[in-house]
Amino acid sequence: MEEPARRPEPEREREPRLREAPKAPMEAPMSGLAVAALILGIIGVVFFWVPIFGVICSLLAIIFGGAGLYQTQRGDRRGGSAAVAGLVLGIIGVIPLTALLRLIF
Repeated sequence: MEEPARRPEPEREREPRLREAPKAPMEAPMSGLAVAALILGIIGVVFFWVPIFGVICSLLAIIFGGAGLYQTQRGDRRGGSAAVAGLVLGIIGVIPLTALLRLIF
């Protein structure tokens, strides 16, 4: 027995494939040390008149600013300007203490 001839199926229109959106290049993450240096530098300048608190904040801003600047110069992180600003503010916060200590001693 012969098989009945199959009718060719009408061609289905292919569904258009959705293209993936082009991916943006990944940005380096922001340096946490640079942000911390900026925040501590601002606090150190504002509270320079508080004997220990202002000085500790300013010294930490100098340390974190240097480390954050190192991270950003290597290219691992963004935020070089925040690191520099924190470093400068930390130095500005320490200057009144240095002047005061020179007057006393």
